[in-house]
Amino acid sequence: ILSMWLINPNGVETIPSGSTYTIEWDGPAKAVKFKLQYSLNKGKDWKTIKKGIVGKTYNWQVPKPNKSTNKCLVKVTGYNASGKKVGVDKSNAPFKIEVITITSPNGGETLTSGNPYNIKWDTYGTKKPIFKILLKYTINGGKKWLTIGTIKGNNPGTYQWTVPAVSAAKNKCKVMVQLKDKKGKSIGSDASDGYFGIEP
Repeated sequence: ILSMWLINPNGVETIPSGSTYTIEWDGPAKAVKFKLQYSLNKGKDWKTIKKGIVGKTYNWQVPKPNKSTNKCLVKVTGYNASGKKVGVDKSNAPFKIEVITITSPNGGETLTSGNPYNIKWDTYGTKKPIFKILLKYTINGGKKWLTIGTIKGNNPGTYQWTVPAVSAAKNKCKVMVQLKDKKGKSIGSDASDGYFGIEP
């Protein structure tokens, strides 16, 4: 089988859910039609994006998974004029489809007990409409999560948090934002990438 080359996405990209992403590839001259597939679980299962594509780019409507996943792959298969497979390639490494991402605090910050702090996040396409948002925090590396608050009805992307009182400095703190649908099911969540600190 002659080789095909998937150019984008080829691994390590972060792609917003629900967005339009241009898949690019190249292949031998005799490859005239192409099939595109994607996987959300490192290739265990493949779903067809489109068959019979002519040309070497395609504007993909990125799916909206229930949560961000970094196990995504794209595969391209090339066929000649008589419909015989002449090559196949997939992403060299998994890429990420992101539903929600916390931008602040995301690790490395030092917050002070009792002070106001704006938690901020970006939301992309969700599988169902957002009904409410839960905010939580941990001061012990995720062993225990405590509730900060709930936002209903809209998604402002920011929440003013009064930093909790601590008796001694804590350096394994994270916040988490969970998106819920009307039935209370999670349609996306994210936690701070790294730990931040809280000082008394």
